[in-house]
Amino acid sequence: MAGLVRKSLDSPEETRPFEGGTGQLELVNMDGGPVGRATFLPGWRWSEHVMPIAKTDSCQAAPWATSSPAG
Repeated sequence: MAGLVRKSLDSPEETRPFEGGTGQLELVNMDGGPVGRATFLPGWRWSEHVMPIAKTDSCQAAPWATSSPAG
């Protein structure tokens, strides 16, 4: 049986900034795969700010998300 693992996105293991300073993706690595939190700032666009980094035509992440106001 696996033990309990505690990680926080407030202390990410990796941070990937988006092009043009329009947001970032913060990641922690778990046994089942990475878990991330994305922050999108006003004016960001996939085609301009993320696609050049991801090198895909669209987002490949699972379509599950929550949102909260910045601040």
